[in-house]
Amino acid sequence: MQTAGQCARFMCIMCVVMLSVVPAARGQDAGLEPVGDFGAIDWVGRKVVARGLGVAPGRVTNPGRARILAQRASLVVARRNLLEVIQGIHIDSATRVENFLTRNDRIVSRVKGELKGSNVEGVEYLPDGTVLTTVSLALTGPLGQILMQLAAPAAAVRPPDGDLERRLRLLEDRVRTLEQRLMHLGEASARQHQMIALWIQYADALWEAASRYPLLLQAGYDRPRDFRDLDRKLSDQQVQLKALAARLDQMAARLAVFEGDVVRKPQKTADQVAAAYTGLVIDARGTGFRPCLKPKLYSRAKLIYPGIYVDQRAAIRGGYVRYYNKLDRAQQSKRVGALPLTVKAEATHGGLRNLELGDDEGLMGVIGGRAEFLRQCGVAIVF
Repeated sequence: MQTAGQCARFMCIMCVVMLSVVPAARGQDAGLEPVGDFGAIDWVGRKVVARGLGVAPGRVTNPGRARILAQRASLVVARRNLLEVIQGIHIDSATRVENFLTRNDRIVSRVKGELKGSNVEGVEYLPDGTVLTTVSLALTGPLGQILMQLAAPAAAVRPPDGDLERRLRLLEDRVRTLEQRLMHLGEASARQHQMIALWIQYADALWEAASRYPLLLQAGYDRPRDFRDLDRKLSDQQVQLKALAARLDQMAARLAVFEGDVVRKPQKTADQVAAAYTGLVIDARGTGFRPCLKPKLYSRAKLIYPGIYVDQRAAIRGGYVRYYNKLDRAQQSKRVGALPLTVKAEATHGGLRNLELGDDEGLMGVIGGRAEFLRQCGVAIVF
């Protein structure tokens, strides 16, 4: 009888485990990504979900107390499994959260601290006395901020200045500073040249006087050839300064071409596009795309998003992208504003968690202008 009871108990537990896996597999089309046999990532709902099975200690005979202890045990197991789910989250196509947790105890402590606040979504009391508890934790709250800080560039706690026009102005300021320094060097060199010429004249006059009055030679004055050598060196310096001035002129000319071809000409189109579009919706259905915290978007194999222009504070607050399983919901999302640009993804790129978008004309205008909504992560992906 004891062996039969143990077998029945084992079969019941196996059925529970299967039941905990089936909903995740069935819900994959709705945005669920199963992680092991105990939980899943709900990319659309922006949360992680896990289940835990609890059993009361065998020495407890009181049914009510056994039920309470089993429920507590199931909650502990569920939260432990939730940590495993979090570790399985992909930051990008090559990195998972687990890669950071294994080498940073401080981050592990922060994540475990958030687990205590996980929500209990359901408790099931099974016929054999075991309890199955389901817990979840939002990816939009403190946990999401911790994970997005892992996804942020190492040197980008503050958003780097990626605005092309602003960088161009900084470059122009540097050129002007160099030109001013060159001008000051030229003036100083001219003054030195005049002083050397005066010293040569003085030395010539002194040598002539010394030839008339030999006693002056005892003062130790030499011929002015040392001054002439110094003058030749100064002349060489003048040649170098002229060459540097010519290089600065070339740089200014190239800068003018760069400003005209790269900034000013596309800027008209960028301004028009930025005025029209308020966000970007990418239809990735049918490509086999799988979500992650920081997917990379390419156009003709060139990375276009995310870039150094992204406001990292916005990324940490709300993520690099927002995921949907229906196109109309994505287009109506506040994330992408009132008039989003919708682009059909051509395929995945370098793995299932990156996308190739092609060279859609509207997309090229948005990218060329680095629209403000790209800086603020106004991107949604439908998968």
